[in-house]
Amino acid sequence: MSLRFEQPVIDRADQSRPHIGITDADIVQMLAAYRLFGLWRIDIETGHFFASEDVHTIFGLPYSDGPVNLAALM
Repeated sequence: MSLRFEQPVIDRADQSRPHIGITDADIVQMLAAYRLFGLWRIDIETGHFFASEDVHTIFGLPYSDGPVNLAALM
């Protein structure tokens, strides 16, 4: 099963950041400092769902750093 993520096409080159010393992780940390910013992923093969602390906060769930049982959440 393949997944497809669609975004609006923006005709613009990616910005170069190495010369200013900002990593992708730095950007996520800066965004999350001001708002709840949930990150998650699903392992399709195992069915495991992993989510950041903010995802748990947004949905009022107790935090777990391991896989979340989606069936139990429904």
